[in-house]
Amino acid sequence: MKKYIFILLLTCLLAYTLSQTSEPKSELEEKCKLEAEPGNGTDESIRFFFDETTQKCQNFTFTGDGGNENNFETELDCLNDCFVGVESEGTPQHEEDIVFVEKDQPILEWECDKPKEAGSGHDSIQKFYYNSKWKTCFAFKYSGEGGNGNRFSTRSECESNCAVA
Repeated sequence: MKKYIFILLLTCLLAYTLSQTSEPKSELEEKCKLEAEPGNGTDESIRFFFDETTQKCQNFTFTGDGGNENNFETELDCLNDCFVGVESEGTPQHEEDIVFVEKDQPILEWECDKPKEAGSGHDSIQKFYYNSKWKTCFAFKYSGEGGNGNRFSTRSECESNCAVA
């Protein structure tokens, strides 16, 4: 009986781990092709939608009622559901991890090959990491403490530092 419980727990752990791994989508989901729909309510809250033309998640004002499925509470949710190759701008988290080989050409030594590490804090901050298996950058939730140097504020900074082709 203990053996079956162990196998069940191991299976659940594996399923959870796989569900936390971001992988690129081969094509854009239908909901991500929809235009931003503000809805017909009276509230006003900032939400995010995927703009198929710019290939970026943009914010818009949602009225709290109606709308469509291309409506996300956070930019991270939008990126995770609609990612196909979204670009952003920004800077890496730890300047001490950067080695300047030539003027204005930073290179992160070995950091890009490190695994995604959420850290040990209690915050939930959108960051980006380089996935060497897929050779691209993905969004993840950083806890605010710990982790490693494979953590960037934006996708474009991750891509430029980790030489995404």
